[in-house]
Amino acid sequence: MPKKPVAVLDVGSSKMTVLIGEEGVNGTFIIKGKGESEYSGFSDGEFFEPETLKMAIGLALSNAEEQAKVHVETIYVGTPAEFSYCDCKEVEETYDKRIKILGDNISSLYSKALSKELTKSCTLVCCSCLWFKLDDGRKLYSVLNMKSASLRAKVSMIYIENGFISKFNSILKELGIESVEYVSSAVAEIHFLLNNFARQRGAIILDVGHLTTSVCGVIGGGCAGLGSFSLGGAHISGDFCQAFGMKFSDAQKLKDQIILSLDGKRVQNYEIESGDTSIKVPVSSANQIVRERIDMIVSLFKRSLQKFSGQNLENAQLYLTGGGLSYITGSKDYLEKCLGREIVILSPSTPALDKPHLSSCLSVLSYALKIRS
Repeated sequence: MPKKPVAVLDVGSSKMTVLIGEEGVNGTFIIKGKGESEYSGFSDGEFFEPETLKMAIGLALSNAEEQAKVHVETIYVGTPAEFSYCDCKEVEETYDKRIKILGDNISSLYSKALSKELTKSCTLVCCSCLWFKLDDGRKLYSVLNMKSASLRAKVSMIYIENGFISKFNSILKELGIESVEYVSSAVAEIHFLLNNFARQRGAIILDVGHLTTSVCGVIGGGCAGLGSFSLGGAHISGDFCQAFGMKFSDAQKLKDQIILSLDGKRVQNYEIESGDTSIKVPVSSANQIVRERIDMIVSLFKRSLQKFSGQNLENAQLYLTGGGLSYITGSKDYLEKCLGREIVILSPSTPALDKPHLSSCLSVLSYALKIRS
């Protein structure tokens, strides 16, 4: 009997996105329905207009249901890093003799790593081991069915704020959905966007969105650190509005035209259409505004990395994803110059959906399909 499609709600900082889909062949998706609804977003872990959330979610949900011709009964909510926490601990168990390591032994390590303090205000949604160490000193990423008299591991525990869960449970229940599961968007990106080699090598995912940015450290089996800050691509557009006295929609058009390698000599102005008029903006001025905002992102990114100290991610591959910076021509090169390290643009490998701004919603869909199975 074929399985029902899975429904996911991706909570972005500019829009709510609902996808209803199922697995296709060769790692692809069959998207049965998609609904999007713009809203005012969030910053510093607070929604700007919480009273509008129900309308935004309801609109995205109804559009997706109409396209898919289904009624959603269960939904998986992709939760942003601003409402999530990553707690990493080293824990160990010793045994009377060498035993075969089974799933129960690993589950026991998870129990030891549980934070009583965090569970007062948060709910555990995901746990994984970044690495294991056996009694012979070997450090491995998988130890099932191996024999050892002790088992040590670096355990990653992902928690989501109870306030966020309560808010969305209430809204989704009012919309007729009784069963709700919560997924860390950052963890979903780790498993969907990176292959085993990239995870084991070590990685840092810098996801710059509309209003917020998340920073996720990756080692072996999962998330080695999670940070966020309230700065994204929309702040560049806001700077344009202030500097050039233009509407936000025009500022967005200007941002789409930016080429940071231009110096303003050969091409002096960007030109955008605004209704029946044309607006000219000096290349040098616009590019300098973008660089200054990227400088701020770099500064906050470095501060986030301090949370990962001791995780041996100094030489990890850095990836850039999300729609906030990825589409600005030259932004990757400028980031590389500021940070002194190579950056790779990260996007889904799914044909026709290989866009950085789709990284989060498709990752949540992929993750939901796997845990549903």
